Amino acid sequence: MDPRGILAFELGELAVFAVLAAAALVARRNLQTHKRLMLIATIRLLPPAIARWPLPEAAYVGGMPVGFFALAYLALLPLLVWDVATQHRIHPATAWGGALLVLSLPVFVGVAGTDTWLAFADALVRRIY
Repeated sequence: MDPRGILAFELGELAVFAVLAAAALVARRNLQTHKRLMLIATIRLLPPAIARWPLPEAAYVGGMPVGFFALAYLALLPLLVWDVATQHRIHPATAWGGALLVLSLPVFVGVAGTDTWLAFADALVRRIY
């Protein structure tokens, strides 16, 4: 994959983490919402760590490390099970935070290969170096 495309993933992951962590800080007086959003924000940071595991080539789909994201998102399942088992419904913070987590990946994939993103990444890298 083009390193500029990887930059789209990295910056996107940081942005989603920041949004989830900021929402959790705003909701710190609502303990259930705060805990769920912090957990989901932490799950957002798992794919780079999982990418260091010796996984088979099947973890890559079209050169994209989709398997790493899928493994990280499996960490949402215990939270969903907990919500249903204790509250008989999915908590709104779990629903919204989980949706942001899962639905942001296709957005990053779509953005990473566009000419606009590649031009932006080139300009960003030139400005830094």
